[in-house]
Amino acid sequence: MSTRKAREADEARRKGHHAHMKYVLGLNDGPHVRACQHCRRATLGRVCYWCGKRRGLW
Repeated sequence: MSTRKAREADEARRKGHHAHMKYVLGLNDGPHVRACQHCRRATLGRVCYWCGKRRGLW
């Protein structure tokens, strides 16, 4: 898949930017892993693992 998301994932792996930590850590194993809309880190479930807020739309 040569989409924008795949390209962002490649850049994120090089940079290690926390906005795409789900790719960096290799956690992208299902629809439940998303970036938190508040702190932009990858998180599991409804409440963010990092900032403790609800993930919202992500």
